[in-house]
Amino acid sequence: MGAQTQLEQDLKQAVEQQDWARAIEIVDQMIEADPGQEAQLRSYREQLLELSGSSPAPTSTPEVSGSIQPISPISFQNGEKAAADVNLLFIGNSHTYFNELDQMVANLMESLDSEQKVLAVRYAPSGYTFGNHQADYNTEGTAIRNWLLTRPDSTPDWDLVVLQPQSQITGFAPSQQKNLEQKRAAFTLHQQITRLGARTMLLMTWGYAEGDSGNPNIYPDYLAMQDRLNQGFLALRSTLAEIREPVLAPVGPAFELVYEDLKKQRQDPLAENSRFRQLYAPDNYHPSLAGSYLAASTVTALFTDRSVAEASWVPDGLDPESAAYLRQVADRAVNQPEWR
Repeated sequence: MGAQTQLEQDLKQAVEQQDWARAIEIVDQMIEADPGQEAQLRSYREQLLELSGSSPAPTSTPEVSGSIQPISPISFQNGEKAAADVNLLFIGNSHTYFNELDQMVANLMESLDSEQKVLAVRYAPSGYTFGNHQADYNTEGTAIRNWLLTRPDSTPDWDLVVLQPQSQITGFAPSQQKNLEQKRAAFTLHQQITRLGARTMLLMTWGYAEGDSGNPNIYPDYLAMQDRLNQGFLALRSTLAEIREPVLAPVGPAFELVYEDLKKQRQDPLAENSRFRQLYAPDNYHPSLAGSYLAASTVTALFTDRSVAEASWVPDGLDPESAAYLRQVADRAVNQPEWR
């Protein structure tokens, strides 16, 4: 095993254990070992530094973003509702937090309609499961409880709530305890979202680039993990449909389309620096800037029911040609009949 491959595995383990200091140390070693990847690695290091300052406790401060900013993470400005045309709430973890997925969606939506103002807010403590979110929802004073249940006068009327689950559980066996707990928690959140008159969108997560070494029997490689996740999301949608069928945002399937495009071109999707590998952060499971942009494009295309090929917004650090390709992939993904 090469030194860089070993560092990648060590990094993945450190991130899974939320040992941020160790993860940052490993990234520094990776920069020294491969100066050609310094820019990407330093960007990833900055996100790890931000995560190292966050707390996974139930009352941890959520991240708030969007074109209209509330003054505090709990209450909106001066008791007045934000003057936005569309209000979006993202509930997830670091897969949402990395690269500010919610902010990307707001920017893409506004680039499709320059007269539209979008408020995007996220509650995304690192490592959170739907069970953690349900616990916060049941805890007085938390932002998620205020935004979904107690709802002070200043709370926006949500148009869409995006639920992003923990990245492994959805593909576990249906009878597995963690999967059962996730479904129960998702049911509670979805029920309240529906009561508020908002739509629920399930963000379908992606398989890890090299499979999941923590669950090698069920997730030996990317394709096996992606397939199990896809089936798990279909099952979760069926469970929640007892209340109202949620929308599936096929982000994981969009990653798979990039994988398949390379296979059709007789290229190795898992080759270093391939278009597929560029969707991942150095730990091989968090999203890179490109991966988050693909996710945001998918959510935007689905919610607006418009082609994101028309969107003009591209984040700094992503070249326009790659961005255009990712938007085209997002359009293809949302039009796949199995996710409609």
